Amino acid sequence: MELEGAGTFDVEEGRRLVLAIERTRAWTSSRWLSKSEN
Repeated sequence: MELEGAGTFDVEEGRRLVLAIERTRAWTSSRWLSKSEN
């Protein structure tokens, strides 16, 4: 079984992934901060 695009890294896709992770991290940390304040 061969995967399409396996072994090749799409730069734009990588950037999108990093942005999504950073956004999730920022959201999670802000949630934790507001939780600890209350």
